Amino acid sequence: MEFDEKTVSIYFDTENNNLYFIPFGPHEKFGVMQIDIVNELTYPYSDEEIEEVAFKTLNQCHTLLPSEDKRTPLEKHLKIRGLVKATKNKKSVSLDWEKEKGYIVTPFKKVGRGGYLALKSENWIYLGHESQTGQLAKAIKKAIELSQL
Repeated sequence: MEFDEKTVSIYFDTENNNLYFIPFGPHEKFGVMQIDIVNELTYPYSDEEIEEVAFKTLNQCHTLLPSEDKRTPLEKHLKIRGLVKATKNKKSVSLDWEKEKGYIVTPFKKVGRGGYLALKSENWIYLGHESQTGQLAKAIKKAIELSQL
């Protein structure tokens, strides 16, 4: 089955520079939600590795249904109870692919108790349908830089 959109949450740990990529899957009530797949990239890593894991995670979108468990995939992966603890010292970025617009990388600002809010659209990075080698990694790193704790 082909989908018009795919979404990946990327968390950047400001303490150890590790990256966590989490794909989304279909959800009856919310449209899409994170699914129980976490691809961790341990620092140090190259731009090629960032792109490899980003594309791998995009391809994992819609392969599972979201868990009914109240714990998020990041909480389970880190073996931490509570979203606030799991997202402590973590910036968030969204990687989207849309049939009409192509690749979009969005920086987020941390708000409330473990939640995130997208920064204004002038901070979004549009790459179009064809991402040249190195472009996606550069956009992800720029979005992480723009993201706020």
